[in-house]
Amino acid sequence: MNIRHKEIYIDNALVAVKLPFTKRMQEFHPDGNFPLLDDPIKSKCTSIIGMFILRPARQVWEKPVLREDGSCSVYDVKDWVYNLNSINGGAVIANGNLMDGYRLGMQYAVSDAVIVGSSTVLNDGLPDADGTPGYTWLPYNCTEWSHLKAADSRLMDRFLEQRKLWKDMGYVSDRTYPAQIVVTQSGKETSPDLLTASVFHEHHPDGTPVEAYILTSKSGAENIKTRAGNYGLAERINDMLIVLSPQDDPHKIDLPKLPEILYTKYNIKIANHDGGAMVLRAFCEAGIIAQFNFTFGRRPSLFEVVKSSPVIRDEERHRVLDDFDHLVVKFFNNHDGSIPGNIGIAQIIVDEPDDAAVLVLDTRDVRTF
Repeated sequence: MNIRHKEIYIDNALVAVKLPFTKRMQEFHPDGNFPLLDDPIKSKCTSIIGMFILRPARQVWEKPVLREDGSCSVYDVKDWVYNLNSINGGAVIANGNLMDGYRLGMQYAVSDAVIVGSSTVLNDGLPDADGTPGYTWLPYNCTEWSHLKAADSRLMDRFLEQRKLWKDMGYVSDRTYPAQIVVTQSGKETSPDLLTASVFHEHHPDGTPVEAYILTSKSGAENIKTRAGNYGLAERINDMLIVLSPQDDPHKIDLPKLPEILYTKYNIKIANHDGGAMVLRAFCEAGIIAQFNFTFGRRPSLFEVVKSSPVIRDEERHRVLDDFDHLVVKFFNNHDGSIPGNIGIAQIIVDEPDDAAVLVLDTRDVRTF
């Protein structure tokens, strides 16, 4: 299967800047571009982009993405799911969709940072008992996935070329790989401890250490400092901490100030927020998420995916199917799990098999979803 997709809709009035793709990247997305709804160079604030893969629980999105009148049928679909309790992570939701895997790796590659909540790190980012590293939110991990590697074994080379183009334009820093920013407001000890996460201890393929930070409150920073030495982080911890609290509340993170701090102090121009949903919601409530770049699975439904997914053991499969409706975790707060009508669409990209669509959603004035 080839990585092939196309733009079918763009609202130019919502777009601040269209970042171009290289000729090699346009082999996948002819005449494509990457829209930013806020321009970080003009605002001097980091443009934070929300990322998720969603799939309908039981009802497939089978209608044409665009109706004859130009409206999008995505709003008709109910029960958009981002997780299954007891099977954490996006692999089941993604169902091996090639465009979603490509977009994830590409957005990691062309950002200066990836932001993740501590719960996501605890679920996916801790090393296994045998020493196998936990997940890190870095592009070269994605390019090693079997379905992406089969589609293009030199995908990372394309990503690095793309990053250089945007660096030359001034839209990303001279980093080779994005920094990792873990969000924990309380900084409290967990079991296993968050400080064992691989992002704080691993190295890139070139041997350089992963650039990792912890965004936390003043009290959270104190909690972290008291045990950093237990995990070999004593000498680095002060440089790793991004401490940001309102003057009157040392237990909270002052999220509205974050984009300016990331831009001016850390030279982060584009950051992708890769979950979890609760942390993304807090960022949205703070008014600092410019856009969501979400992959919406069109078919099959998540229920059908669970029936056949090779990443689920048969014993677990039967258990999940028996209790499916209680295990699905819907992303949107609407009573029927549909996308709220007040979230506008800036761009729509569809893949060649018509199995998924990437929607760039305008969330600049959205405070809840």
